[in-house]
Amino acid sequence: MKLLEALTGDPQPVHCQLLALYLDRNDVLVEQIAKLEHLAAQALQAHQEAVVRLAAVPGFGVDSAQQVIAEVGATAKAFPSPGNLAGWVGTCPGGEVRAEANHSSRSPKRNR
Repeated sequence: MKLLEALTGDPQPVHCQLLALYLDRNDVLVEQIAKLEHLAAQALQAHQEAVVRLAAVPGFGVDSAQQVIAEVGATAKAFPSPGNLAGWVGTCPGGEVRAEANHSSRSPKRNR
């Protein structure tokens, strides 16, 4: 309700009602996000050690670690080498870098 207090002047009643609706919607979304985070943590409980190790990597957090483990698995044994995993992710340079020409180095779009 601090947002309501921040309004200055004499807001119209309809503006206050719209703002209240947006705040209610935000509360619902925050609650749903908390539930989803709890469900993800439960689903990855068996891989908690891997989540903690991966979350310790600079630039990573628990959310990022959970996403990586959900994508590639806790051991990434589907990939025969670290290079294969890096290539699948799209973080290693490919044949697009030649002489003076540097084509897009953006990571390719993957399954969202």
